[in-house]
Amino acid sequence: MPALVSIVLPYLNMARYLPAAVESVLAQSYAEWELIVVDDGSRSEEARLARDLAGRHAPRVRVLAHADGLSHGASATRNVGIAEARGGYVAFLDADDIWLPEKLARQVDLLERFPRAAMTFARVRYFSDDPQGAAEFDQPFGALHEGLYSPPKLTLEFLRDASVYPCPTAVLVRREALQSVGGFDPRFRKVRTDLVAWTKINTHYAVHADSRIVARYRQHPASSVAQMNAAGNYLRYELAFYDWLLHYIETLPPVVRAEIEPLACERMYYYSVQRARETGWRSRLAWRLAVAPRLAAYHAFWRQSRWLKAMLPGGASEDMRPRIERVE
Repeated sequence: MPALVSIVLPYLNMARYLPAAVESVLAQSYAEWELIVVDDGSRSEEARLARDLAGRHAPRVRVLAHADGLSHGASATRNVGIAEARGGYVAFLDADDIWLPEKLARQVDLLERFPRAAMTFARVRYFSDDPQGAAEFDQPFGALHEGLYSPPKLTLEFLRDASVYPCPTAVLVRREALQSVGGFDPRFRKVRTDLVAWTKINTHYAVHADSRIVARYRQHPASSVAQMNAAGNYLRYELAFYDWLLHYIETLPPVVRAEIEPLACERMYYYSVQRARETGWRSRLAWRLAVAPRLAAYHAFWRQSRWLKAMLPGGASEDMRPRIERVE
C-alpha cells in the first residue's frame, strides 16, 4: 500500500494565495496524502475562507489552529501540524507557493529508494506575481551533487552558500526523524525557521539532494523574507541563527562539532563586526570592544582562538571576512 504523506501548510492571512496552493495539492499524481492547514491567528474573515476551502475537500483537508487562537510564528505552527500528522512522511507547503504535479510522487519514490535518507529535498523556481517584478529564475544547485550526504556535510554546504538550502516547499521528510530532533524551533518565528530544522536533521541523519525543480516559490512584498529585507533586519536574523548554531553544536559529538565549528565561528565573527559597525561602532578599537564580549561567550571561540586573537591590538581587521552567498 502506498505510504501516506501528511502535508502541513501554515497559514496566516494569505486567502488570496491559498486556493492555488491547495489546487496544486489536489493536482498531485501521488494520491495518498492528507492536507493539514494550520491557522496561525489569521483575521476572522481570512480564517473563515480557509475553513470553507477545507470543508469542500473534507476529510482529506482539515484546518487546525493554536489553542489560544493567537499567532505563534511559522515554526510553532508547523509543529502543530506535525503533531497531528498520520503519515509516515511529512511535506510542507507554504500558502503562497505552488507544487508541480509530480512533486510528491518523485520524492516518495526517492525516500523509498534511499532508505538511509531521513529527508530528500529539491529545488524551486522563483517567480513574482507582479507583472513588473523580476523574471522567473531557478534556485541554484551550486556545488551540490545529487545523491546522499552523510552528517554533517550538508550543514557545511548550506552555511557556505545560503542560496542552495531548501525551501520547506521542496522537502519531504520522514516523520519519525523529524520528531526525533524536536521538529521546528518555535523561537524562530519567521526567518531561518527551515535552516534550523534542516541543520538538526542533517547533523544526525543522511539526507538526499535532488536537482529537480518541484515547486514554484512566490516572491511578494508580504513574504517574511521581503519584510525582513525591507526592515533592514538581515544582520539581526543572521546573528540569531549563528547564536543558536554555536550553542547547538555543543550538543553534538566532538567529531561532528569539529567539522562545523570553524565555519560557524567565521560567520559569527563577520556578522558581529558588521552589526557593530552598522550600529555606530566604526573605529577599529570601538568595534573590537563591542564584538569581543559577544565572541568570548561561546565555547567554540576559545577552541577557535584565532578569532579572539583578532580582537587584540595588531590583530586582523574587519576585512577578515568570509565569502557570503544568499538569495533575496
